Amino acid sequence: YHSIEAGQKTTWYGETNHAVGLIPIMVGVRNYLMSEYDSGFQPYLSLTAGPVVGMDAKQETGLVTTNETQTETTFGSRVGGGVDFLFTSWFGLEFDGGYIFMNDFKEPLNGQNNYNGWDASVGITFFRAL
Repeated sequence: YHSIEAGQKTTWYGETNHAVGLIPIMVGVRNYLMSEYDSGFQPYLSLTAGPVVGMDAKQETGLVTTNETQTETTFGSRVGGGVDFLFTSWFGLEFDGGYIFMNDFKEPLNGQNNYNGWDASVGITFFRAL
């Protein structure tokens, strides 16, 4: 889940909370650049593609409370890379980054049709030999 933006606005007549988020549901491949070397350092390049679900949620409170939620889906892809640091044969730490490309949403989410951009993540990796 990628949180794109969130905000809160308070005025004399009430309060508005707003959040936009993306959920990429992508499948892809990784190419480990040093797989022939038996080391704990494994850099890779990755390419993924699939649907991207965008959600826009807004709540306004005042004399009346209103909740609005909008969901849009489009197709996207991601080009990236990273490195796995292997501590044991089954456990490691992963650093990953890339750029997400996506088609425009049919209806804008918080005034934007597209959220192309950079992303980064850190993760714990568990390996299992086949």
